[in-house]
Amino acid sequence: MMRSVNPRLGLLLGVYGAALVAAMVIILLLEQIGATEAVVKSVAFCLPLTLFAAVGLASSTRDSLDFHAAGRRTPPFFAGIATAVTALGGFGIIILSGCLFIMGSDALPLLLGIPAGLVIMAVVLVPFIRKVGAHTIPGFLGQRLDSGLVRVVSGAVLSLPLLLILVAEIHVAGRIGAALTGLPTVLGSALCLATSVLVVMLGGMRALTWSSSAKALAVFLAVVVPATVVSLMLANLPFPQMTAGNIARNVLRAEEFRNTPLLAVGPLAFSVPIDGWVTLTKRFLQSHGYIGTLASSLTTLIVMAGIAGSPVLLARAGTTPSVHSARSAMSWAVLFSAFILLTLIAIAVFLRGLVVDQVVGQAADRLPAWFLNLQQAGIMQIEGRTGEVRLGSIRVQRDLVFPALPLAAGLPYAVSALMLAGALAAALAAIGAHIQALGTILARDVVLGPEREAHDEGARVFIGRVAMGIVALIAFGISLLPADPLLLVLWGLAITASAVFPVLVLAVLWKRLSAWGAISGIVTGLTVTAILILSERMGVSNLAGVLPAAIGMPAALLAAISVSLVTRAVGRHTLEFVRDMRVPGGETMFDREARILQLQHPERHPIQGPAQ
Repeated sequence: MMRSVNPRLGLLLGVYGAALVAAMVIILLLEQIGATEAVVKSVAFCLPLTLFAAVGLASSTRDSLDFHAAGRRTPPFFAGIATAVTALGGFGIIILSGCLFIMGSDALPLLLGIPAGLVIMAVVLVPFIRKVGAHTIPGFLGQRLDSGLVRVVSGAVLSLPLLLILVAEIHVAGRIGAALTGLPTVLGSALCLATSVLVVMLGGMRALTWSSSAKALAVFLAVVVPATVVSLMLANLPFPQMTAGNIARNVLRAEEFRNTPLLAVGPLAFSVPIDGWVTLTKRFLQSHGYIGTLASSLTTLIVMAGIAGSPVLLARAGTTPSVHSARSAMSWAVLFSAFILLTLIAIAVFLRGLVVDQVVGQAADRLPAWFLNLQQAGIMQIEGRTGEVRLGSIRVQRDLVFPALPLAAGLPYAVSALMLAGALAAALAAIGAHIQALGTILARDVVLGPEREAHDEGARVFIGRVAMGIVALIAFGISLLPADPLLLVLWGLAITASAVFPVLVLAVLWKRLSAWGAISGIVTGLTVTAILILSERMGVSNLAGVLPAAIGMPAALLAAISVSLVTRAVGRHTLEFVRDMRVPGGETMFDREARILQLQHPERHPIQGPAQ
């Protein structure tokens, strides 16, 4: 059955966009009429957060299909930008901006893996997952392999990387909230988490899709508008993605003129800026100063696989009306994420250019006023107070680079506050998506996985809401522990790339994959990668960051293939399932099964009305 797109989504998002622009104008006017910086930042925190919550609450639902799949009526454009902003998250906006400024070209493998992963997802996985229509990736594997055990095992394993990334995003949201309001980081995290939990518990995937589309608009304005203004100031052209190249060449010449040292690392070296103060040590355009030659290629491949196998992103394929619209949605996701990442590169280049041109080589007592403002804000500082400033004497807070550009360019500090509000929107989108995915997986696959007909859909929705609340409490408790969110995300991507991606690809492309083969691949990928991560933390292994997946991925692939070949061949029912899955048109298989169950047990599976 083909579902029409929701006709009200564009109108509601248009209303929200107008409200968001009005909120931004109010924040800018507050500064002009003399409001203090603390007031401006607090308003920049509270107004968008209130708007996000309002959009989510307005889309609350009791309908099962709405709760788990947004009624399968989300237009491709909105599904695509919601997917993109979830893939980026606060990690992509805040942390990757700092990595770009500090690492330069060495940070590109981390960035390139995100749109590349969305491309692989769109081509290899999304059409087939959308045709099956399962609400979760463990549910898809369980249907594909006709095994409740696969659902339980994959759901339990997937919970670990989802929890790691969720905790990382909570850390990022707390730091942004603290920077905007001056409240303790813990309190900022609690406010952001409570808002996200309220939205997803009431409206599920429907509220998540609507609110994430709204947050994507906030991210776009927060990233693109300041970069465009600075591009006009520096190059007289409103295209930061194009003008950044000339600025980068100027940075290269200036660093060569001042004999900035070149760094050399081994081929498998992997180093990223630590959480906190980091010293600028390498030339901006020098490659392989932080990440080695072989490690660079492996990093791009692993991040790509981690994004492509993400159960949070893949679940959004089921929110669109058809397989064709799911592919269109992924096209929008690739376009939006690539555009935002290109703009983030431009922001890092512009800020690095201002630092190299106006700070490096100057006397320590004759620094420009904007750099003194950054020092006062705790964003940058100079080691030593006398003599000429060298690049190696500049220290920067990795997670505060993103909002520093407006201050360096002499723009009102309200612009910096608005950039932080946009980054907060990305973090909230990722938090809500991970809570929804993790709660649904625990409810539908771990708790109820082996019992297909044990509970009606109303009970499943209720259990899902309870699971989301429990997940949020657990994640908040873990987030109280000190941790670097960058490392948490890298570990989550590594585990996803090892334990999930190989099995998903085999499930789509190889009919012979058996249930025991899938379980072997999932468990092997998780075990090998987790052991290597722990070994690196204890100083036994040199494979840092995402590199443990370079061994975990082939190990999982080999285990899944080997065990499938030595176990009993799949039955006729599974072969027919795969054949049906590969037909791009027709009724969604999950909906067809639900319809048959409703006909067999009308008292336990009542007919659901269309979503509004």
